Amino acid sequence: MFSRKEILFWVIALVMGVILAWSCRLDAADNSTKKIYPNHLLYNSTSSCVQGIVNLMISLNPPLAQQPVPPDVLQQMIGHCSCVVDKIRNDHTFEEYSRNMSNYMWVRDIWAKYSKPCLDEGYLNGSGILPPAQPIPDPAIEKDQGIPLEIPDFAKGVLPHLS
Repeated sequence: MFSRKEILFWVIALVMGVILAWSCRLDAADNSTKKIYPNHLLYNSTSSCVQGIVNLMISLNPPLAQQPVPPDVLQQMIGHCSCVVDKIRNDHTFEEYSRNMSNYMWVRDIWAKYSKPCLDEGYLNGSGILPPAQPIPDPAIEKDQGIPLEIPDFAKGVLPHLS
């Protein structure tokens, strides 16, 4: 069927092809910057961020404690957390981040600083996590304008009587 020369030629061609492919392989890394974060840190940071959002949701609405997170809401949370991680990576080197990783206040402030722009970009819109933005009335301004400020009974500590 095939001669020895043909088989030998194809074996050599295969070996040379593998060697060439191995030497010319592409790496999926941005080598233009020196801000390379290890994959495990990116994964752990994103997972911790998602867990923090879930804990925030439960603290705002305790009946959600035993409910699974819907996949579309989880996807929005992952997108938001990835946005925050990318913003942190753009401004802080891995060395700086790893040096301050055990400083809770630094990490909290960094994550809070970079989560605001991601919220403004709309990563969590429609997920039910954030209420629609409504201006909070300032009692001093309303008093100056002659508009009486009415405080509801439940805010005064008076509960309606159940009959």
